[in-house]
Amino acid sequence: MHSVALAENKATQKWTVKAQEMGSPVLPGFNADPNIAVFGDTYYIYATTDGIAGWGSTTFSAWSSKDLVTWKNEGVILDLGPDVSLADSRAWAPTIAEKNGKYYFYFCTDTNIGAAVADSPTGPFTDSGAPWSPRPPGRDR
Repeated sequence: MHSVALAENKATQKWTVKAQEMGSPVLPGFNADPNIAVFGDTYYIYATTDGIAGWGSTTFSAWSSKDLVTWKNEGVILDLGPDVSLADSRAWAPTIAEKNGKYYFYFCTDTNIGAAVADSPTGPFTDSGAPWSPRPPGRDR
C-alpha cells in the first residue's frame, strides 16, 4: 500500500492506494490477444497463451459459450511446433472467419501472418503451408 498526498489550493488530500493483481474475468490463466467470434448460437474466444518469456508462446486456444457467462475450454486448436510449417514460436493475435462452411484461422507468428483452415470453429486446423503475408525481403524482424 502507498499513501499519496496531493497539494491542491494549499489544502492536502490523502489517498491510500492498494495494487491488486487481477486476472481475466472470463478465462482462467494468462491469455493474450483475445478475439471473440460468434458462429450460429455459440460464442468463441480465441487467444494465445501469455506469461512466457520472450513472447515465446507457441499455442492458440479456444473457449466456447452459449451465454457469455459459462465458458468451455476447447483446448489448443493450433500449435506452431507440430501444426505450422512457417514458424515455431511467437504465436500472437489470432482471428477467425467463416465462409461456405469452412473456418479460416489467421494468426501472427514470428514475423509472418499465417492461415489455417478447418471444418469446425474448434478445429482441427490445417496449416496453409506458406505465410499468408511474408516478411519483407532483407528484413530480419
